[in-house]
Amino acid sequence: MTDDAKPEVDQILAQKADLDIANYYRAIILARHGNLTGAWGVANALPRGFVQSDVEVAVNVANMALEAGFLESA
Repeated sequence: MTDDAKPEVDQILAQKADLDIANYYRAIILARHGNLTGAWGVANALPRGFVQSDVEVAVNVANMALEAGFLESA
């Protein structure tokens, strides 16, 4: 599923680079491909209000921080 979504997420970000949900999905895709530092870099740039707006988003972002070694951010 992640590989299928990547082209669509890339296309959306090419048109609107500051779209939070698209950047969140970009971080998910990076994490699932093993790029944990890149995933955390994208997720860490998301607005706090967006991350805290949904429990699943908050947990996923916290897990990215943990897996990338940023324990103080999780």
